[in-house]
Amino acid sequence: MKHIPESLDHDGRIRLEAYHLGCEEELFDIVKRSQAEIHPWMGWCPPEYCIEDTRERVASRQPAWEAGEEYDFLIKDNESGQILGSCGLNHINYEYNFANLGYWVRSDRTRQNVATEAVAILADFGFTYLKLTRLEILAKIDNIASQRVAEKANALKEGRLRNRIKISDEVHDAYMYSLIPE
Repeated sequence: MKHIPESLDHDGRIRLEAYHLGCEEELFDIVKRSQAEIHPWMGWCPPEYCIEDTRERVASRQPAWEAGEEYDFLIKDNESGQILGSCGLNHINYEYNFANLGYWVRSDRTRQNVATEAVAILADFGFTYLKLTRLEILAKIDNIASQRVAEKANALKEGRLRNRIKISDEVHDAYMYSLIPE
């Protein structure tokens, strides 16, 4: 496998950077400010989410990266360096060359194509560096914003999967979207 870059950019408004120690305070702050919008869709963000949760998450990213299990990135503004959200590839299946692609963007930067641009960069990473042949995006059926991002990223909506995702100990139906290399 090629060297895996820890920073990705398509010469646009954003770049993706691997999680790193030192980002915890800023990351926690944007999660808390965006919690009302993140919580319904992301099981890792319960109402009692605290700074220690962020510290544990950040500390766990490098070992997961080194093991080739997950590749999580901060979405950063190229001009200000501000963290805008996060995206990543997880549930990587190297036998069948596919992975799950997920994303979230801070509330004050939604509807600005940040997630769509991040998906394009992340998909290129998955296809180019990991040699994956399929990326899947799962969106809870009432998560219209996430579905819109998938569609703007040219992901194909493949159908509704019953009881496919678990959020806060509850199972939900989800729409499956896929991206494949051009």
